[in-house]
Amino acid sequence: MEEQRGSHKVGIDYLGRDIYMKALRRDSREISVLRHLLQPSLKSDPRNHTIPVLRIIDIWGWSIVVQPRWGTEWQKPLKGSGSVVRRVEIARDLVEGLAFMHLNGVAHGDIHPSNILCGHENARYVDPARQKDGRLHQAFIDFESAVIFPPQAVHHCVTIEDLDTKPPSTIRAPEQEEALQWDGFAADVYNLGRCFQLQLLTTELQANHELVDIFNDMTRCDASSRITAEDAFRGLDTLLKEERKLQGGI
Repeated sequence: MEEQRGSHKVGIDYLGRDIYMKALRRDSREISVLRHLLQPSLKSDPRNHTIPVLRIIDIWGWSIVVQPRWGTEWQKPLKGSGSVVRRVEIARDLVEGLAFMHLNGVAHGDIHPSNILCGHENARYVDPARQKDGRLHQAFIDFESAVIFPPQAVHHCVTIEDLDTKPPSTIRAPEQEEALQWDGFAADVYNLGRCFQLQLLTTELQANHELVDIFNDMTRCDASSRITAEDAFRGLDTLLKEERKLQGGI
């Protein structure tokens, strides 16, 4: 059973799973990135916070990507019901996913709330039973503007010609507004940091100077002075452990 939604389709496969299907040109950057992340060693890595690919069907010049239908767009800021621990956990998990992409040579290029999905199932292990573990999980989607760099690349330069899309103006790094080329990894870090500032910070969290400092370090105007995704992950992981202790081991 399937339902048409614009250029995408949703349906149910023979195992009873809700699925999402998207047609991509076989020479597109997005299909290259998805195939890259489909490598067994990357697909099974718990740091991989993307929606898994169940199958890729090649037809003429097109590739049909089949993925679990999962989560909803992170369109609205979390309301007051989210605890400090939960919010730090969300930020930690997302920077872990970004650091994983960068470690494997992928610059996303278009990080903003509509390209982040949230759900209470683990996106990488969705089954028909839809079992929940109580946590809010996140996953990055839409790699239309992504670039893959070779292993051990020192520079991660992207140009405006590389991009099919860019983040909204409220999320863009300064260099994405003004320059013809920039460091794709540093821009990703800025974009995700802006998402955190807009989506996660409450009055209570504004008083958490360690957390605010990490977000500010991610969104420095000078790209060369920004922390890396791995730096942000280490800082947030340490902060999360401290917050869990303060709140009784949540």
